[in-house]
Amino acid sequence: MKVRTRSSKKVKEKANVWSSFVDIMSTVSIVFFFMMIFALAMFFQIQEKTDDISAQRDKLYSKIEQELKPTLGDDVVYEEGLLQIKSSLLFDTDSSTLSEKGKSVAQKIGQAFIDVLDDDENREKIESVKVIGHTDNDYDAQYNRTLSTERAVEFVNEMLNDKDSDSPYGAYFEASGMSKYSPKEGTVDNQKESEKEQNRRIEIKIVFKDDDIAEFIKSSLLK
Repeated sequence: MKVRTRSSKKVKEKANVWSSFVDIMSTVSIVFFFMMIFALAMFFQIQEKTDDISAQRDKLYSKIEQELKPTLGDDVVYEEGLLQIKSSLLFDTDSSTLSEKGKSVAQKIGQAFIDVLDDDENREKIESVKVIGHTDNDYDAQYNRTLSTERAVEFVNEMLNDKDSDSPYGAYFEASGMSKYSPKEGTVDNQKESEKEQNRRIEIKIVFKDDDIAEFIKSSLLK
């Protein structure tokens, strides 16, 4: 009769352990594979939804641009996600008081944004309208911070014109100053005269709510 040795028993036990390990790893790999497929599907769905939302936002900017172009022409620069107006069109040097032309520009821009906010569907998508003042690198940061902020506040006040500040429109508008720290041309420390002219500006941008994207992700995960 053939007697089974201890060594052969140990070999068999090792083989069983290895087989179990391979099975576990195979299962983990399959689970990971399907998780990757699910994640990719979610990514493309979210990307598609984001593109759709971006298209809706571009329509709002296009509406504003179409309303302003006939009267303001090239005084307002339209870039992706914001509007820009040179400070020289609005204020005298070192002043935060709007010129007569500056008042007219602010009122026209304000009316264009209010027309957008008048639409219930548009208003539901908008978090705020930010007006941001920028200066060149002349003078120190504290002086420029005060000047840029006062200019932004003055511009917002004129955008709303004689409208009640407690109206639904007033709640949407924000004003802030970036001093010299966000130059469009050159650097904070080095700016040519032509670059300084570009850096002295007022920027206006719409901040959109992300609720629609968050709701889409939540509903997709709960399916």
